[in-house]
Amino acid sequence: MSKNGEMPLKLGDKLEISSGGLEIYVSSLEDITPQGDYGLSIPQRHGRQAILRAGTEAELIFYRADGRYSMAASVLGYMASGSVQLLVVRPRVDEIRRAQRRRAFRMPMASVAVVGAGWPEVLPYGRPSNRQNSEESVKTVDISEYGVGFITLGQYNPGDKVYMRIALNWPEPGSPPVEVFGLVRRRMPVDSRSGEVVIGVEFTTISQNDRKYIAKYIIQKQQAEIGRRMARHIRKKED
Repeated sequence: MSKNGEMPLKLGDKLEISSGGLEIYVSSLEDITPQGDYGLSIPQRHGRQAILRAGTEAELIFYRADGRYSMAASVLGYMASGSVQLLVVRPRVDEIRRAQRRRAFRMPMASVAVVGAGWPEVLPYGRPSNRQNSEESVKTVDISEYGVGFITLGQYNPGDKVYMRIALNWPEPGSPPVEVFGLVRRRMPVDSRSGEVVIGVEFTTISQNDRKYIAKYIIQKQQAEIGRRMARHIRKKED
């Protein structure tokens, strides 16, 4: 139960579910077990079902009149409810938090970045010194003008300082990477078996040119996605 003793969600409530911050799927609360576990309709995104394994950590997102809320949950598996299959999760209702509004839209992005722990010694003109021995290549999952998310097996924790070179490969492959300093703000497990986690980094030092470059990249990707959706809609009408 929530702090005021009420259940945070009722049967039939709509919610969103995210695992690792990779993608947000839409679901609804269809059952509550005697143990307080939630039976959710199979989460979907653009007609595609989410595949969440038992042991995966997830975030449940729901809305109230005064804002957007979220709470952590553990995936237990699946169960049948009549002829319908439900995703079963164990919510941590004592960890409900009101979500803060993001300063900027985050664009899903599958790219490669190099991340190093700590802030390396800065050379003249802001160029970091060479510390390749403490760096690793990671796969990014989303980006905004103010931060980035990436998947790793590394032991990064909230508050850690990092240096990153992020390859957007835009407007053409091989374009120079964005170089930033940042602070780790969140760490969310993706799969307990693999040990992978998603790390969210807030940019603390980034040039205005690089921030504008990221903004232009996001706008271009949004426009391309809108174009693809319109093309699919036209094809469906013609079929």
